[in-house]
Amino acid sequence: MAAPVTFLAGRAGSGKSRFIRQRVAELCARGETVALIVPEQFTFETERELAAALPGGLLQASVFSFTSLARRVLRETGERTVFLSRQGRRMVIRKTAEEEVKRLTAFGGVSARAGFAERCDSFITECKRFNIAPEQLADAAERLGTNAPFAAKLSDLALLYARTEEYLAGRNMDAADAFSALCERLPRSSIAGQAVIIDGFDLISEQLYDVVGALMGCAGSLTIALRADLSPDCRDRVVFQAESRLLTRLKSIAQEQGCPTRTVRLPVAGPHEDAAKRAHPALRHLEHEAFAYPFRPYEGKDAAEAVSLFAATSRTAEAEAVADAILKAADSGIRYRDMAVIATDLDAYINPVSRALRARDIPFFTDAKHPLAGYAAARLVVSALSAAARAFRQRDVLEVAKTGLAGVETEDAEAFELYVLRYGMRGTLLTAPFARGEVLPGAERARKGLMPPLVELRTRLAGAATARAKTEALYAYLLALDVRGQLASEAESLRARGRFELMEECAQVYNMLMELFTQLHAILGEAPLSTERYIAVLQEGLSTYEVGVIPTTADQVLFGSLGRTRARSVSALFVLGAVEGVFPAYARNDGMIDDAERASLSALGLPALPSSRESTEKELADVYGAIARPSRRLYLSYPLGMGAESAVPCKLIDTIRAIFPDVKPGTDLAPAPPVSAEGGFSRLVERLRTGVDEGRFEEGTQALYAAFAAAPAYAARLQQAESALFHQNSPEPFGRELAAALYGAPLYGSATRLETFNACPFKHFARYGLRIEPPREYRERRADEGAFCHEALARFTERIIALNIPAREIAPETVEALLAELLPPLIAEHNNGVLLDTARMRALAARLVRRVKETAHAIVRQLAAGRFQAEGCEVEFGRGKAYPPIEFALSDGTRCLLSGKIDRLDGTFDEAGTRFFRVIDYKTGSAEFSYTDLYYGLKLQLPLYLAAVAAADDAAHRALPAGFYYLPVKTPVLEEGLSGEALLKEVQKAFRLRGVSLKNAELLEAGGGPSVAPEKGTGVLDPEDFSAVAEFARRKAAQTAEAVRTGRAETAPYRKSKRDTACARCDYASVCGFDPAFGGCTYRSVRTVKADAFLEEARHETVDE
Repeated sequence: MAAPVTFLAGRAGSGKSRFIRQRVAELCARGETVALIVPEQFTFETERELAAALPGGLLQASVFSFTSLARRVLRETGERTVFLSRQGRRMVIRKTAEEEVKRLTAFGGVSARAGFAERCDSFITECKRFNIAPEQLADAAERLGTNAPFAAKLSDLALLYARTEEYLAGRNMDAADAFSALCERLPRSSIAGQAVIIDGFDLISEQLYDVVGALMGCAGSLTIALRADLSPDCRDRVVFQAESRLLTRLKSIAQEQGCPTRTVRLPVAGPHEDAAKRAHPALRHLEHEAFAYPFRPYEGKDAAEAVSLFAATSRTAEAEAVADAILKAADSGIRYRDMAVIATDLDAYINPVSRALRARDIPFFTDAKHPLAGYAAARLVVSALSAAARAFRQRDVLEVAKTGLAGVETEDAEAFELYVLRYGMRGTLLTAPFARGEVLPGAERARKGLMPPLVELRTRLAGAATARAKTEALYAYLLALDVRGQLASEAESLRARGRFELMEECAQVYNMLMELFTQLHAILGEAPLSTERYIAVLQEGLSTYEVGVIPTTADQVLFGSLGRTRARSVSALFVLGAVEGVFPAYARNDGMIDDAERASLSALGLPALPSSRESTEKELADVYGAIARPSRRLYLSYPLGMGAESAVPCKLIDTIRAIFPDVKPGTDLAPAPPVSAEGGFSRLVERLRTGVDEGRFEEGTQALYAAFAAAPAYAARLQQAESALFHQNSPEPFGRELAAALYGAPLYGSATRLETFNACPFKHFARYGLRIEPPREYRERRADEGAFCHEALARFTERIIALNIPAREIAPETVEALLAELLPPLIAEHNNGVLLDTARMRALAARLVRRVKETAHAIVRQLAAGRFQAEGCEVEFGRGKAYPPIEFALSDGTRCLLSGKIDRLDGTFDEAGTRFFRVIDYKTGSAEFSYTDLYYGLKLQLPLYLAAVAAADDAAHRALPAGFYYLPVKTPVLEEGLSGEALLKEVQKAFRLRGVSLKNAELLEAGGGPSVAPEKGTGVLDPEDFSAVAEFARRKAAQTAEAVRTGRAETAPYRKSKRDTACARCDYASVCGFDPAFGGCTYRSVRTVKADAFLEEARHETVDE
């Protein structure tokens, strides 16, 4: 029996909702049962409004979306097929794509990427809704020809579509399948004979037309409400195009069904007339003229009461302004629950708007949803599964520990992480008690709590061949950790603290995980699935779930996006981000197939799929509906810039300014008086910022400052603002007393410590004062490579000294034999054995061995070329060492004692029997001696080492200095084609000593000649200059020690060039907060000091700070 069909058409605010509520009340009063169908996102709001409007509540009326109606009907008529959610469907598509990847021509290389399954699912669902079968797509691909790129895409999509449907056939049903079944089962359901009212459509498709056609055939009556203006003189028909086409199609279906129809055009006089006529005249005028052509200017003089525009310098300024506008609206008598804020980009606005509203104590609710994958429980599921499947990979186990749900205390988890990273613990090493190095108690406690459940999970997974068994193993793991109980306790804690929205989110997480497990259990079941594929499918499912909440109180401002906020009738509407291309948003033509390819399908005879033009039409209609919602106030704002890009106000802003010439946009560049204390505080901070930049403060700033400084609620925040405005992250000198407590008295140190201070005083303070130890990781850093080379060469030097034979008698074979003996144990023990850990580390070890070997041979050749012999390695000076410390008095009467360790000490005798020595330091990095570095105290080691040895006054150690040098430790890069003497010469040149020699022909010859050490220029100094250099280093060391003793710790890193700064590879960057972009953060420039200028100054015994 064909149902009578009533089409209800009217503009926004014409009374459709009021008409429908009245219609439902009339039908219920007559004893009829009513089914009201609305878009999915509006069901809750509609139920609430309808329950309030009907005397008997919802006893005779039910609110559905088309999806919930399908589920209801299928359940009533005995359908027992498991309903597949969109999350479940995407998991099946991901599984299918991985199985068919070798057959995919166009998408084979991208099918595993994030987002592919989502886009593929959208296209397949779209095809099903428009009754396009996979066979039709395959046929279309064949007809396009093998050379067409679109044919390859279409062929891949047809394959994935077909395989997905084959897998689901008979076992699962998705929303599109449910719509098909709904059409057949409606006549046998309780909906048959009921009065059905449809108030709006969300997604238009052929399937939806089929459902409406089925309702026309079985309902007692059918009323369909559409937002459309059917008057022939409509001047803004553009915003009603989509609904007008829908109305035409529905009338055609009704005619085919033989249904009697009537069309009611709203508004109509009488009891159904809406409250729109009671709206502000300017807003009624705007509803008619905003998109009309030509539009008519408003003739009234009261537009500014209802329409506001605001141009902000930033999104933050927008947020502050809209928060004050809400307070102003509340002061005018508008309830918070009657206000709504629409953000065109919710992700960009949610943080600044939330901060501004909370600062003003404005209650609000945001309908933004958060991805389930970001919650700790979801991260636990993925990381635990990955850890168990991948033999307890380190990063997976650490992620489990950091979720807070693995039964490990936070401090123990931190200790566990530090230990695991330091000693490279992974795999089975994590299943046994820790024994490497120093084991912190918290680390072992964490291991005992973490690993047994993970070991059990790994054992279960090893015997789980199917998806069902793997899901059960994962569920057992969550039970063992009592994740449900932990989340319940957290939710209770949040409730006790009044964090109701977070409590609601926490309560949903576990249920969503269980729903996901149920979907996995149902759709994959006994299907064989590797653990890696199972993880991929699980992650695909997690990525689709979102956590949202319902309002916790009634009187709240609604803050959301255009699509979800359009359901509410409000007194005041605030729109943020009204810029061109965003409000309304341009539809993106970047789906699986673009508009041109959709047109190609249509030309081949397939049903026409929606284009981006139709999406743009829908977006425009939504914008129209939004600005027509408010009855008392409409506020639109836009930023003048979005990040680094400029922004242009949308066309609607220009239209509003033309319709209402009296409405002038506000701006934070010339702000109105604040309406709240928070707004006043923001204004003060802006004035302070401007005053700091311009050097003068606006009139009234002093009084405003005094008012907030005296207010307890703002005094601390004002102090923070001042700290930010006058940024100074360098601490003041903390004085000698505290310096003595931190560094000791007398002051003990080393050349390295002094060099660190001269590079950056704060770095010295952090390392040697606070004793902050950077976390060590089980990896080989550049510094570790240097340490390996130093240790290897020290042991080698010990061996050649022990041979007690001239260097010229040490054959290359002897060098190789010595290295072959000492290097293997060193490799094994170095850095806890990291060089043997992986193939990559073993390759690095091989490179380091080559570097050490090349350098060792060079050392022997250099010694053999002259008369100097290696007399000591790792020679120490300091208290109780072979050589006494370098000692000098400080201005407060205390002393500074410097100690150190010399890599190699060589000695020789001249013809008169006088003993001479030279100091050599092995360098794996830059091995050039620089007077600039010495002048600024950045490299003090060599001359201080020389001074320490020269100061020895006992007969056994008394000697005169001959030079100090750096020896590069490296694998030389040589030109191809060299051999024999030419090759050897280039090798010797690569290892030539860098430093300063005493100008003495006999000593220069004894040192090996020009192939070993410098013999001319600034590398060779006469005795006066040679002594001046050493004395300069002593004075610089004394001055540096004096500065340390006074407690200086400023962040003043040096900078030689853009790349050469003290901040490069600094371990304390996160502590000091140094950033050149901020005031108070300035590099200490290091200018080049030439040798002649340095020597001139050194001779005159002056040192610049």
